[in-house]
Amino acid sequence: MKEKIITRFDEKLNNYTNFNNSIENTLQRVKNILTYKNKEYCPTQVDPLQNFARASEILNVPLLDIWRGYWLKHIVSLLEIIENPSAFSVDVVKEKVQDIIAYMCIFEYMFNLIKEVNNGK
Repeated sequence: MKEKIITRFDEKLNNYTNFNNSIENTLQRVKNILTYKNKEYCPTQVDPLQNFARASEILNVPLLDIWRGYWLKHIVSLLEIIENPSAFSVDVVKEKVQDIIAYMCIFEYMFNLIKEVNNGK
């Protein structure tokens, strides 16, 4: 069955209270996942980018290329959801969104470190 085309939501569903609560919940999930995954991917708790650095060394490519590959996996998943929304649950979408936001946070951190190492260039 074809998805119903939605162009607007009722005020009872779509309002600033619900919008702000949704953002707060998403950001809290992102914070939780970053903390949890950091412990998983960096058991020594010394280098939060350890798994990116190791992959970079193994493949002999820049850190941002490794980041792009990890991030792209999540973007492709999101595209699958957009193309076939009825095949995915709300929980799966929440997980994909939090993962993409988490990778964007990692990108910003990594990019800032690269700039700092290169003296802001």
